[in-house]
Amino acid sequence: MTHKSASADPGDAGDAADAAARQLLRCHLEARDYHACVAAAGALALPAGLAGAADLVRLAALAVARSFALLPPALAGAVDARMASALNGEADAVLQSADADSALAWCTAAAEWCERNGLDRPFSAIQARAAVADARPDASPAARVHWRIASAWHHESFGRVQAVASLLDQALALAEASSLPVLQAVVRLKRARLALYRADPAAAVAGAAWVTARAAVTEAPLWHADAADIAARAALIDGDLHRALHQARQACALADLAGAPGCYTLTYRTNEAYALMGLGAWGEAITALTGIAAEPMPPHLRERVHLMADLAVLLRADRACDWGAADDEALAALIGRLRALDWPGVLAVLPRHLARLWGRALEAGIEPDWIRASIRARGLPPPEPSWPAAWPWPVRVQVLGTLQLGDAHGPLPERGGKAAARPLALLRRIAADGGHDGLPAEMAAEALWPGEGREGRQRALEITLARLRRLLGAADAVLLHERRLRLNPACVWLDRAALERALDRLAALPAPSAYERERLWSSLLALWRGPLLADEGEPGWLLPLRLRLRLRMAAALLADAAVPGHATRRLRALAADPGLQAVLDGAAAPGFGADARPSGATSRAKTGAGKSRVRRAG
Repeated sequence: MTHKSASADPGDAGDAADAAARQLLRCHLEARDYHACVAAAGALALPAGLAGAADLVRLAALAVARSFALLPPALAGAVDARMASALNGEADAVLQSADADSALAWCTAAAEWCERNGLDRPFSAIQARAAVADARPDASPAARVHWRIASAWHHESFGRVQAVASLLDQALALAEASSLPVLQAVVRLKRARLALYRADPAAAVAGAAWVTARAAVTEAPLWHADAADIAARAALIDGDLHRALHQARQACALADLAGAPGCYTLTYRTNEAYALMGLGAWGEAITALTGIAAEPMPPHLRERVHLMADLAVLLRADRACDWGAADDEALAALIGRLRALDWPGVLAVLPRHLARLWGRALEAGIEPDWIRASIRARGLPPPEPSWPAAWPWPVRVQVLGTLQLGDAHGPLPERGGKAAARPLALLRRIAADGGHDGLPAEMAAEALWPGEGREGRQRALEITLARLRRLLGAADAVLLHERRLRLNPACVWLDRAALERALDRLAALPAPSAYERERLWSSLLALWRGPLLADEGEPGWLLPLRLRLRLRMAAALLADAAVPGHATRRLRALAADPGLQAVLDGAAAPGFGADARPSGATSRAKTGAGKSRVRRAG
């Protein structure tokens, strides 16, 4: 591939370079096949300066060729320097005098350059220049559409999802008004890839099918590659990871058929890695990401790929319950790199995986304010099974010790008075006895309004439930479904449930996991503030529930009696709940099992007694 210098090419050579620039831009933006782009890149020439519209178009084409590794190193370095100068103001004067399409061509290429190099600040100036050109009467529909597509890609890279959808809706309206089939196909594909797959995966796949039905694979292999990529994204959103993996690999194969360079297939191959991570094939995912990072690409993109590989390493440690102090340190360093990259959309199609790492970060006290802001911005679900107390829960309910309520900002003021008495009594019942699993609504109603008939209890329950939801400040905090009342695990943190989850995790830990074991015990002892609803006295319905928790805590303490720190753990647990002593003293009695539940007839008798006491309580 021989590249020419504009300063040494008079006459016809300059015309050839201009033609090559326009050919490359057209083929790149239509994205049907990439062989012509590769061929045109060999005839590009760097303009000596930015004196007119032709120079803008040449530099735009060179920027695209550079972004996709189509230039030799010497010319690539020169293009880097020229683009930096152009973005710093050199292009401003000629943008004012150039025709609208040439100005938009440069703005489109510059937006893509900024996206691939992680440059958000210069993009604002590009937007302003593009807005002027876009409003001019000589701006063609194609130029206006392609500007919006490039702008949408840039916003997607920086997590501005609403701007992405708006720009692509505008682009589709312009394309449909233009009656240009190729333009309509391009917009439909980009809209499906960048916007629809999130909100409506089925519609995204249907939009891609509309395009591929109008062009054979041999005519537009990249369109078919995009359609496979859209199917992969939709499958990732739907959780169909095997289909996602198949479609991502099909997209890569079609891109190879189209002659696309390795860095062009970055999103296709990244989706392959996402699918492998979702399937738990960590080694394959890390190998795939390492291979992607070896491709020529802008440093900003390479750092993103390296960061994804490091995320996969940490996720593997998390899933294997093999987390240690070194992993906390690696996670802290990774979060620092992520902040420097300004990449809020990392692991966009694997939110539950990201939530697990963010839960780890909160447990370790790593960048808590930034992590919580990321959780809120992304709407991440609480991670299972860790369910960290430091997560920004909309509602927090503590029933170990005295009843305490809180939200994402801290404790709520105490709610006293007659108006709050019944709602709080209902909350105590649900939190202590049902939690997130729930309890029959009729059982709660009988306990709270024993003297009422069925209809009266039902009305009283409905009114009290509405008041409780208002008191908690969340309409979905308490759910009533299929005649069962329960706290919503998506938005309500319950210390009793967190304690039992931590006990489950502790019991499942491999023996060598000393670091994780110590952290879990720290969490457990912080949660163990006292007996279940210590301010309730000793009503019959509550006693078996308290006993069950004490049995579980005693079993955990005894199971780890040989682990260093046992005496301190035991003293702390007893200080919070002296009633635990009797359970520990009786631990050697027959029927005390490893699962901390009485066995056989004793279990059935206690369970039955507990249920009868709940029904009689009033």
